Amino acid sequence: MIFAAGHVILTVALAQLRLSRRYPGLLLVDAARPLMMSLVPVFLGRALGGADAYRAFKAQVGVDDPRCYVLLGTLLLSMTSGVLWNLGFWVRREMQSGTLTANYLCPVPRAWLLAGTALHGFLRDIVIFLVSFAMGVLLFRIELQSTRVLSMLALILFSTLPLYGLGVLYATAVLRLKEARALTMSLQWLATLLVGASYPIAVLPRALRYLALLFPATWSTNAARAAFFGAGWLLDHWYFDMAIIALHALCLPVLGATLFTSAERKLLRGEGIGAF
Repeated sequence: MIFAAGHVILTVALAQLRLSRRYPGLLLVDAARPLMMSLVPVFLGRALGGADAYRAFKAQVGVDDPRCYVLLGTLLLSMTSGVLWNLGFWVRREMQSGTLTANYLCPVPRAWLLAGTALHGFLRDIVIFLVSFAMGVLLFRIELQSTRVLSMLALILFSTLPLYGLGVLYATAVLRLKEARALTMSLQWLATLLVGASYPIAVLPRALRYLALLFPATWSTNAARAAFFGAGWLLDHWYFDMAIIALHALCLPVLGATLFTSAERKLLRGEGIGAF
């Protein structure tokens, strides 16, 4: 069973990777986009704060280089967005192409198909992250410490699981709502506001700060960045933050899988799984 699941998951991931290879320019554009986006708040901060902008940022955040802080936040937000929406986009594409019903006729569990799609998305996102981060290091002349870079990558791997739980919840919404473009745009703007990609969530108004702490992506984004800088944990000590992320990792995938399976059964009994 484990071998069969691994074979199906890997086959699905490789098939989608082969499709991605047809458009290498898109990969470069996706790698350059977070880098360009990170420059906007940096230039805006310099325009508002003038010569004292960097000094004020260090006093507020405890980080010497705001460019590196914003770059990492933007990269992590971009990767988070990919994890959150990838499964839902796949469900929608399969609906529109008329192949979702055919997928359900395959003699393999749907969870394996979703896992293969998730694996492809993760591999693509991590490559984009590494390429864009390398470009940012060269552009901003960032000095790296190997142990902190490895800690950051480990945190990214660890915190991806709860985010995929949210991704399955989003796929469930797409399965039920069919067209979820408005929902995607609304959630993307909300995620951009709450995760604190360009600023610490401490600067948010109290109500938004509490809302940000309820959003799992806030914890994963902040933890990866805190691992890189060696400071800035939301609960002061790394093990408290890790406990929260571990709780998300235990609960969210189970919740997502349960609701997705329930939505599948209702649709199969009613209008059909591929209707849109």
